[in-house]
Amino acid sequence: MLKVIEGQNIFSSASETQSYSLKSLINYFTTSQNKMFLSSISFNCELWTISLSSNNSFIVLGCEDGSIRTINLQTKLEEYEIASHSKPVSILHLTKDNKRLISASQDGCIKIWDTEKFKEISTLNITPSTPNSLIPTPDGKFLAIGCSDGIIRVWPIEKLSKISLLKGHTESINSIATTSDGQYVATGSDDFSVRLWSLWLLQEQHTFLGHLSKVGTVTITSDNKFIVSGSEDKTVKIWNIKEKNQEFSFKGHSGEIYCLATSDDASLVASGGQDKTLNIWSIANRKLDFSCAENTGYVSCVKFLKSDKYVASGCYEKIILINIKEKRIELHFEGHRNFVMGIIVNNDLNVMYSISTDYTLKTWDLSEKSYINEFKGHGSCVTRARISYNCKLVITGSWDNTVKVWDLETFKEICTFFGHKDYVTRIEIDRECKMVYSGSWDSTVKVWDIEERKEVYCFLGHNSGIFSMAFCKNFTLLATGARDGLVICWNVKTRKKEIEINHKEYVLNLDFSNDSKYLITSSVDREAKVTNLLTHTVERTFSHEIGLTCIAISLSNLYLIAGLGNGKVHIWDMDNFSNDFFISLECSEIHFLHVTKDSKHLIVGSQCPYFYILSFPDVKEKISFNCNDTVTHMCIDFTENIIIAGCSNGKIILWNLIERRQEAVFHEHKGQIEDIFICANMEYFITSSKDKTAKLWGFDEILQTIMKKSDDSFEFDLIRENSSLNLETVSAVTENANRGQSSMFISCNPTMYFTGFRQRLSKRSFPVSSDCNMILPFGINLAHIYVILGLDKHLLQALYLGCPIRKDSSGNSPMHYAICKDSQKCIEAILDFLIYFSKEETEYHKYLEYSFALKDDIFDIIQNISAHVSDYLESMFRVIKDTNLPNFVHEFQVPLVISSPYPKVYFESFTKKAKKSKLKNKEVYVEFRATPIEFILSNGSKGGLKLLMAISNARNRKIFKTTFIQVLIDHKWNSMWKIIIFLTIIQWSNLIVTLGILFLEENIYILKLMSIVVNLVLLFPEIIQMIYTSPMNYFKYWRNRIDVTSSIINLTWQILMVFNISIALVKWFMVLLNFVRGLSGFRAFSSTRYYIRLIMSSISDVTPFLFIFTYSTIAFGALFSASNTNNDLSAFQILWKMPLELSLGLENNVQALGLEYAYFVLISVFNVIIMLNLLISILGNSFDQFQVEAVEVDYQEKLELIIEVQCLCMCFSNNKEKGYIQICEPVLKDDKKKTANRAEEIEFRDQITAKVNRIEKSVGQLEKSNKMINDKIDRLIDKLAKHAQIQM
Repeated sequence: MLKVIEGQNIFSSASETQSYSLKSLINYFTTSQNKMFLSSISFNCELWTISLSSNNSFIVLGCEDGSIRTINLQTKLEEYEIASHSKPVSILHLTKDNKRLISASQDGCIKIWDTEKFKEISTLNITPSTPNSLIPTPDGKFLAIGCSDGIIRVWPIEKLSKISLLKGHTESINSIATTSDGQYVATGSDDFSVRLWSLWLLQEQHTFLGHLSKVGTVTITSDNKFIVSGSEDKTVKIWNIKEKNQEFSFKGHSGEIYCLATSDDASLVASGGQDKTLNIWSIANRKLDFSCAENTGYVSCVKFLKSDKYVASGCYEKIILINIKEKRIELHFEGHRNFVMGIIVNNDLNVMYSISTDYTLKTWDLSEKSYINEFKGHGSCVTRARISYNCKLVITGSWDNTVKVWDLETFKEICTFFGHKDYVTRIEIDRECKMVYSGSWDSTVKVWDIEERKEVYCFLGHNSGIFSMAFCKNFTLLATGARDGLVICWNVKTRKKEIEINHKEYVLNLDFSNDSKYLITSSVDREAKVTNLLTHTVERTFSHEIGLTCIAISLSNLYLIAGLGNGKVHIWDMDNFSNDFFISLECSEIHFLHVTKDSKHLIVGSQCPYFYILSFPDVKEKISFNCNDTVTHMCIDFTENIIIAGCSNGKIILWNLIERRQEAVFHEHKGQIEDIFICANMEYFITSSKDKTAKLWGFDEILQTIMKKSDDSFEFDLIRENSSLNLETVSAVTENANRGQSSMFISCNPTMYFTGFRQRLSKRSFPVSSDCNMILPFGINLAHIYVILGLDKHLLQALYLGCPIRKDSSGNSPMHYAICKDSQKCIEAILDFLIYFSKEETEYHKYLEYSFALKDDIFDIIQNISAHVSDYLESMFRVIKDTNLPNFVHEFQVPLVISSPYPKVYFESFTKKAKKSKLKNKEVYVEFRATPIEFILSNGSKGGLKLLMAISNARNRKIFKTTFIQVLIDHKWNSMWKIIIFLTIIQWSNLIVTLGILFLEENIYILKLMSIVVNLVLLFPEIIQMIYTSPMNYFKYWRNRIDVTSSIINLTWQILMVFNISIALVKWFMVLLNFVRGLSGFRAFSSTRYYIRLIMSSISDVTPFLFIFTYSTIAFGALFSASNTNNDLSAFQILWKMPLELSLGLENNVQALGLEYAYFVLISVFNVIIMLNLLISILGNSFDQFQVEAVEVDYQEKLELIIEVQCLCMCFSNNKEKGYIQICEPVLKDDKKKTANRAEEIEFRDQITAKVNRIEKSVGQLEKSNKMINDKIDRLIDKLAKHAQIQM
């Protein structure tokens, strides 16, 4: 009975895609997979052995019931079931031509079968012995059988002649292996020996002794140099075939060795055994390379896969895949329910098959491809690949002199065009998709009819190889450029020559203007020519001393841009020949230029790892991308949002120009990328490479996966760290995910990598490098997932492995989710990584990319309590190291802060906004700093106010010591100081008016009018600040409450005066609040700002003391009441006045010794001695703490005034222009640093000395006060003594 069970349907059609959410997606990723296999076929007996045909068409299984079964891999149906043996079939082997099958059984019989109809050809019965191991020679002529009686039987497969016997072992032979040439076989036996035999001579060559127990398995390395043996004595030994000796022995297992495998390059040995351990040994280094102890039972089988990239080991219920290079577990293939008995991989290396004693054959996907299809067939480098305009055909040209046409639906080759005698360098297809044009180094351009599948015309006219070819926009003209410098423009319809343009050397580039009016050509002869296609004349010739490598023309035909071989870009004004200019880039030869449709940006690529997005026509760098390898080809999509870059190492990278980030990276090609082409409907793009292949990619599918937005807002309490998910609840969600989601993104990722990615997430294992580049829905990546799951350690490792910090399709970064979840550990992990990353000079482009992703989170970051915030802000405003920037300036005064539209620092940006320096002859040594994020610096902007409020609300006050915050506040202060001085004058004028009203006649109406006007003016900014910062935030600060209250009471008093109502309390509060408010005016000056804050800080620190002092004073007043006999005193006098006066040193003339004297002594000791010392201590600590925080306090005071003025400016303007904050600031030269450091040391010493002097002075004053108090106590004691004598 055969039963087929399909595994996860990970290749469902896109039409089944249903709407899904970020919530369900995270559940889908973190839920363990019950069915990882592609398919499972069940039988009614145990499966013991497996063999796969070389053409991958069928599998043969040997069963425990003695039967042999064949499975058609296309239909997944059992084709044959043969009752071949009476006991379990233990060995199966197919010959290389798949014509013969050899089976061996425990019934003592070896049989040879014809695989065409699976008929038995011959049987060898060796009973009572049994075949323990057998192997056919590589040429398929002989079969070597190791038997339980210690004899090797050599059986000719085809001739079926007499069997040869090789004797020498004294015990059962357990394993046999052959060399790749079939000359030798090696055997391992229970007699502890390993023997080498010659099949050609049919005799023993050598006996290798050294094992201390039974030899259970042997194999021979692919280079035929070594025999590898595994034994019951727990060792793996390497024997040298040529030298006939033991090379070395591996010790590391704690149990018997059951299985061995050697790598294809003969450098590694994998061993598995009874101890549940898989060990990988290095033959060259003679040591253990990697050990895996996660097998759930003894290791029953082991195999190297994918050109030695992986090792697979079978054990109880699962197969473990080991990544050899990275020395880690790649994947657990889980699904079997008993021991895995055999593993085999098809020749395409995409599918693995396994059998088990659980009666099943399972199929596992080992695909590592991200592309849709690979076009293989050319014999050399594929130079060009094109997709037809109807998106039904693919055309490729190659150095094998051929052009191939492929069907885009079936991916099958339609035809091959032969005719060129040299390399095919260029191909194009017409708009009707009927003709293919190919240019070759044989100096011809051929026209091929796709339907007729033949050459229909050949353009002759060139005398050397074709280097460039292009159609005009309406496909009426075809231009070709050759090595001899000749450019010919052909009429496609008449197939005649229209124009000839002569250069002196080979022509690298051709480009038609968008209106097909001009043809622009450039050559190695250092000239670019603009030819008018209407007049057939060369209108302009532009020359340069450096070779022109590429050209482009703006959409409006106003500018001609040329890339040069020295990394420069030359721009000419087409109307004004003399108006030209250069831009130098930090790169080598320019090979790609593109002017955007709006003519605002120029994209420049070169033969270096970088390409640039420049503003146009002023040509300033706006973005730069680092591909970390030489860029060989670039292509931009029709929306001009995505650039695809191909590299010399075969890497392909998709860059998002809008979001300024890397969208995807692929490592599928094994050679340099030669060409990239995006089809007309942007559904696909195709790449060609020196690896002789072209690959088709799902461009639209990749973008749709990344750009699709979530259908819900994520609930952060859904998944928490270490939470146990309810799988029953999730099952309905994941069912939809399996159908819909997988079709959206699994095809964008290698299946095996994606399966491992899910498995590591479900097990909460740490990530690997392949996890960091997964293409996932909503534009999320591993960083988003780890933040949502709260796995901060996993997050940090992922970031260091290269997981990018990016926004998802909803515009949210990992930092956004961390802040929303209040996951402080994740916040600190991201900040810690960014601080580290900012120090890597070579990764500055990547740092800019990550910072751009965090630009919407910067205000939340500033307000976060993390200790890393200050370090992050400091690292964000880093010193720019650019050789194009000067080290000395004399053109302007420094420091100078500007807001630039470009992230790159340009010196001319400073000179344009600078004032002339008064010291014109003096140079200043400077450095430049810049932020990676744009801010709004202008006064009166909402964005600027939001930034200032974020700084004001920061919980980590150390940010005020960072360069960024200080530069920002100083810049704002300098731009607002006139307004600040004006407001200060208004405040102090209010005091003058108040004094005038108090000491002059109150009925002077001019003073009253002035008071009303001044207070209205003062109230206006407060109301504006309240509106823009919200009443709740405004009234949070005590100073704002005083300002508003003061203005209101002033106006109230004036109104009362109009009605001749005089209330002394209102007047008293008016005066008090006016003078308190007047203190704010001192904040405008650096010399007094410090003391205002010190007063406020001291009051704040003394407040608790005042409560205790009040309590003690009232307490002593109560004691005085108990001892007082004078009933004329009021309660106020008793409870407060009398004890307070005594505390202040006012003596009371009490002559008698009694309770009153005891009261006087207590209050003197407590309120005078103890409380006074306590007050001195509190104020001393307050002053010391304030000294430490002096810088922070100074900038906080500035910030409060700046916010008030910013709100006031918003009434008159709202400039939303953003820019990168950049500063040119003075620094000391290296030769002056020692002097500066010495000066700092002296200053620090002086500060310490001054502080010590102040302490000593304070101690002296304290001792003097203490002496005075002691003298006072002595006088009181003397009085008490005299009083006592009088009483006596």
